[in-house]
Amino acid sequence: MASGSGGADGGGAGGSGSGAGGGGWDSEASRQIRKQIRAYTSAEINRMMMAVSQQQQPVIPRSIQHRAVVPRDHVAAQQRLFEDYFSEQPRFGDNFFRRHFRMNRDLFMRIVNALERRYKYFRFRRDASGRPRHTPIKKCTVAIRQLAYGGATDMFDEYLHIG
Repeated sequence: MASGSGGADGGGAGGSGSGAGGGGWDSEASRQIRKQIRAYTSAEINRMMMAVSQQQQPVIPRSIQHRAVVPRDHVAAQQRLFEDYFSEQPRFGDNFFRRHFRMNRDLFMRIVNALERRYKYFRFRRDASGRPRHTPIKKCTVAIRQLAYGGATDMFDEYLHIG
């Protein structure tokens, strides 16, 4: 019972009082218990970490898939659009413009200017490599024709080279 009471009051003063080794056994026992608790908690932590890592999907080395680059001549498409509908002497007259866009050219240009002032998307910009992108007229042409005809987004890709 002496050893039980020594453990109850904290292991004594390190067992140096009696010299009989009773306090030493308590400190040795408590060291062993602490060591087992550490080992158990360490093993339990490792087990839990393994369980979590197994739940995550394994990393499978895959080849990097790059986006396919479709060469489009945006400048030529813009030039063609401008010559067909918006130049001083357009290839297609006012009646043809009205049929295709379902509005007259002046109204269309007012819409283009308003959208360009209001929304950053409709402004002319360059891409990351410095190449010119789509002009406001081209973007509005696609948007308005999609609204007028209700088609897919790539419906006008062949003519306008937007994609």
